[in-house]
Amino acid sequence: MRESWPAMRIFGRFIFQGSRFYGEVSGDEVRFLIQPYWQGLEFSPDRFKGIFVDLVKIFGLRADSFDYGPVVNAIADAGVAVEVSTAGLSKPVRELYPHPEFLAACRARDVPVTLASDAHSPDVVGRDFDQALELLRGAGYETVTVFEHEYASRSNAVVTLGFDGAPQGEPLVASGVDPQPTTFLQVGGGWVAWDAYREEGRYRIAWSLAGASRSSEVPLGRGITAVGADPGGSYVAVSTTTALNIGRIADSVYVLATKDGAEVFRRYLPTYSRSGVAFLGSERFAYDDRDADRFGVRVLRLPTAD
Repeated sequence: MRESWPAMRIFGRFIFQGSRFYGEVSGDEVRFLIQPYWQGLEFSPDRFKGIFVDLVKIFGLRADSFDYGPVVNAIADAGVAVEVSTAGLSKPVRELYPHPEFLAACRARDVPVTLASDAHSPDVVGRDFDQALELLRGAGYETVTVFEHEYASRSNAVVTLGFDGAPQGEPLVASGVDPQPTTFLQVGGGWVAWDAYREEGRYRIAWSLAGASRSSEVPLGRGITAVGADPGGSYVAVSTTTALNIGRIADSVYVLATKDGAEVFRRYLPTYSRSGVAFLGSERFAYDDRDADRFGVRVLRLPTAD
């Protein structure tokens, strides 16, 4: 019975599968149940942009002294920000997202943070942000990161603000693309961004990494599923899928050298594979692979950057 638990529904500390009640969990069983959640985040950090990362604790199910290191390293390498959300205060767990130990680990890796209230009505916007700022101070943070869109000029930027709202340093401005917060990554002191949506024309990717500022377009009729960059800013990975309702355009995953935009790897995949991409440090690249009825993750060694 234990081996099937990850597929079951967890409410508080009680386990169900369909209408069948399995009982209450405790101790090491909690760790066994939530481990697949954190492993999924570790290997696909790009899938979790814009949400509170430890949502798994919503009903109060948590393990003491959990090792957040691997997933924090993956988030730091992916260039995504962590959301500090006040929504948990109104949920059964009755605490902020994420856990203070997780947030402290993020601070040690200089992972940027942003604030949210998961508001589903106007009166909830910004609720309990004073408590969120106290949580951030306790973890050693002094700034928050926000995405700024100027409608008149269609300028898009990532801006760092002090807790008093004053800008800190220069904003990272994405030029040549029209991103949203989930399609704008900070990598070191640079960035990579891509079009969130285009009514017509080709989808575009742009970057300013490792001293090089360039852009690229995907073939017409394809949208962008995922983008990633290695921690050193030498490579950008792109996953594409069809943007059309007709035909059988193949999906693809490819890697570009940021210095000149040259393609160093490409793999075609079946239509609608919608592969994720991730860099495992500066030496390896991983993507979701699919061949007929077989699925898996393929890891490749990157060429040495000149």
